[in-house]
Formats: sequence, C-alpha cells, structure tokens
Amino acid sequence: MNNPAFNPSDSDSGFDLDTGVDTELGPEEDEHEWGEETAEEGEGDEGEAGNGDEGESEDESDPDAGDGDTVGCDTALLSPPDPAMACIPAGPRVMGCAQDNPANCAPDELPAHPVELSSFFVDRYEVSVDDYAACVAEGTCTSSADKQGCNTLDTPALPINCVSWYQAQAYCQWRGKRLPTEAEWERAAAGSGSTTYPWGWDAPTCERAVIYGCDGLQAVDSLAEGASEDGLHHTIGNVSEWVSDWHSPSYYEDSPVHDPGGPEAGNSKIVRGGSFETASLWELEVYDRGLPVSPDLQSPMYGFRCAASLAL
Repeated sequence: MNNPAFNPSDSDSGFDLDTGVDTELGPEEDEHEWGEETAEEGEGDEGEAGNGDEGESEDESDPDAGDGDTVGCDTALLSPPDPAMACIPAGPRVMGCAQDNPANCAPDELPAHPVELSSFFVDRYEVSVDDYAACVAEGTCTSSADKQGCNTLDTPALPINCVSWYQAQAYCQWRGKRLPTEAEWERAAAGSGSTTYPWGWDAPTCERAVIYGCDGLQAVDSLAEGASEDGLHHTIGNVSEWVSDWHSPSYYEDSPVHDPGGPEAGNSKIVRGGSFETASLWELEVYDRGLPVSPDLQSPMYGFRCAASLAL
C-alpha cells in the first residue's frame, strides 16, 4: 500500500490510512516498483545451498498445509515439532489489500480474496543465529554469507540472516518443518481479524518493531509489545522472512480458496514483513507482499521462521 514514511520514535504518526497522505519515504522506497519483478541476476532455478534443489516446477518440501487428513488446534493427539511453535486454528479470512480505495494498494496485493486455511503450526520466533549454527555443525546446513551486515556466532540470539531461500528450506526440513506458505504467513502475522499490523491499528514504533531508525537487529524473542495475537514476535521488522511461494504478480486473481500454496513454478520467491531497513508504512502492513527476489539471494535483510502441518 502506498503509505508514507514515519518517525519510529513517534507513537502517533498522524498518518491517515484512508487518505494516504504522502511524505518523504525511507531508503527502501526506491526498490519497490509496482508491476516490475525485481529478482536479482541469477534468479533462475539453480540453488546454491542447502539441499541442492534446482527449482523444480513443484517444491516437494513445501506441501500445501491442507494435504491429507488434518486436525484442529484443539486436538489432544498432536504436539508441535518444537514447543516454541504456535498453533494457528483453521478458518476463513480475507487475504490481500482490502482498502476502500484500490489506488492505495499495490497491484500484486489485489484483489482482496477469501481463503480457507487448515490449522498449522508456526514458529513464534524467527530462527536465530544459534539455532542455525546447530544445523551447520551437524553438516546439514551450509553457512550463511560472510559479508557486511551478516550476523555471526558472537550474536547467537539475533535472527540468522544472509541465507538464501534454499538454505532456509533446508534448515526447516532438518527440524521436521517447512517454510510457511504466503497465506499462512499473512494469517499468522495478522491474527484472526483484519488489522493493519500484528498488534492492531496503531502505527509502528521502536517498542513494537525493529525498523529503520531503531537500534538495529534485536533478539528473536524481544519486543513482546509488537507480538501478534498468537504470540509471534517480529513478523514486522527485524528481518524480512522467506515464505515457500513462488511469486506471480497476478496470482491473487485466480488463487485457490483452500490452502493456497502459490504458483507451481517461477523465477522469484517472496519475503514478507519488512526489515530493520524498512522506513515506509506501506511496506510494514501485514498484507504487503514485499519484493519478488531470487531464491539464491543472501541479504542481511532476509531471514525466516518455519511452519508445520497438523497432518494425522
């Protein structure tokens, strides 16, 4: 959505979601050109890391959450693969930008459309440096990139960043999980209602989200004030998060209603939620689709969390 930048230290931004008044945007604004897929060079289907996937037309590791018989969060028979996971109950919701004025929405956020999701588990926290290091030590995962801005072993509680989509997928598989679908991620971030941010309607502040102008990346279990209704931390800010789906700017036009899993093939993946470098309000709204990017990209702004199905 085309919203203005804000001062993160100001808890009352004065921004009107209905009028969309413009002010100067932050440094990420220039990256987001509507109607243009901005995947990095080399965005083809070759994976450089993790399990060596080559971008087949269908991701075997990312089944739709609704495959097979499923159960609800109230079952006494199942527990999550990790106690630090939340169970998101099944139900309908509207996905995408539902603003009264479509001009306030990005083209790939339209149309707002109904989806029906099965129950699923999702990590309450982004995967940390320490979490990821355990997978590397075992020899399943490959190391994150070594460049400026990448978190290292001396910051174990910070989110792992500088990992590609393939590396994120390999880690989740190692934990007996998977990357969340885009629809699952949006439901987990937004909660059961239709608020603009995980915590409600109020504009982001540094007490709720690690965004541009705050103090930099923080521990994955910090900022409880910005958590979603299901207890997920940092769905907005800190690091943008890889989801399983391939990107298509027109996918919402014919998306399936039940457990949508994204296009069967593509060149670009999706990251959601904004990062510590995000300064514009529209990139921090739960339905913003971020930028389509190469699955090989290892950016200091990108990390991930994992999900799991409730299959019998």
